[in-house]
Amino acid sequence: MRKCYTRVRRARPLLGTLVEISLAGQAERELHEAANAAFAEIARIHELMSVHSMESDVYRMNNAPVGRAVLVDERTWQVLDLAAEISHASNGVFDVTVGAAMMARGDLPRMVNNLPGGNATYRNIELLSEFRVRLQCAMAIDLGGIAKGYAVDSAVRVLREGGVPEGCVNAGGDLRAFGDEALTVQVRDPLDPAIACAEVDLCDCALATSAGYASSKGYNTSGVVLDPRANTEVGTGCSASVRAASCAVADALAKCALILGEKSAPLLRRFQANGFLVHDKMPIVIDTVPVDARAGPAARDGITQVDVGFANRQSDIMFGKCTGALL
Repeated sequence: MRKCYTRVRRARPLLGTLVEISLAGQAERELHEAANAAFAEIARIHELMSVHSMESDVYRMNNAPVGRAVLVDERTWQVLDLAAEISHASNGVFDVTVGAAMMARGDLPRMVNNLPGGNATYRNIELLSEFRVRLQCAMAIDLGGIAKGYAVDSAVRVLREGGVPEGCVNAGGDLRAFGDEALTVQVRDPLDPAIACAEVDLCDCALATSAGYASSKGYNTSGVVLDPRANTEVGTGCSASVRAASCAVADALAKCALILGEKSAPLLRRFQANGFLVHDKMPIVIDTVPVDARAGPAARDGITQVDVGFANRQSDIMFGKCTGALL
């Protein structure tokens, strides 16, 4: 039986996109107060990890003398720690030191005094005790591939601590639903972002999508994805969506899945995630079930498939990265 909740929907421009918070609960005033607290948390994370601000932790790390430990906020340290874990697990397919290559291409603003070379990798970042970070060589850290998901997770934590029983935080297509009610999310066709090509059901979990949208369609292409192993751009017309318990994990793994394709299955499995690719308008499920587990009844019940209902229709409620869209 559906609960009789008051519902509140709010949106603010943050994290370089439009962040929407949808909540359900008993008292409207309490929901608005909780939303305000969640937006404040997101805004703080934005300030800490922005490449545009000279006051951010990211700017201070990138411009500190090589070898000097920099004290950062606990949240920044946590993001770097998770990024390091995913970088090690993916053998460098995910790497936050890609900022130098992004700046050289003009995809990011100049955030270091001297443009570093391309030799740095995630292995040159030392995470020290007491939330200190030391860079072993000149580099440009960019947390854009994971910070948005972390901000969503942090907002959900604030909302839950505030007693909100049900809701969703959506930051430009990186989103997380919490509570008992399932949320159906429609994913854009990367070749025609005005069309939905797949649906995913979320229940107390997160979804993130990485894509290359054709600039001829008039959509925002500023979220370019580079393969950090060779600093080459992932082509347009394809996307990868990953569902995980954490939006930060889904955010980072979506980049890996876009780069690796179906070969990302072991990586997704390691983080208990699953996902699918869209290429030439055809969604392809990434098989994350080990070979020796496929014959069992659990596999036959659908572990090998993401619950994707394929669609090809216009929609006003699609989730994706589109300039000016109310997501």
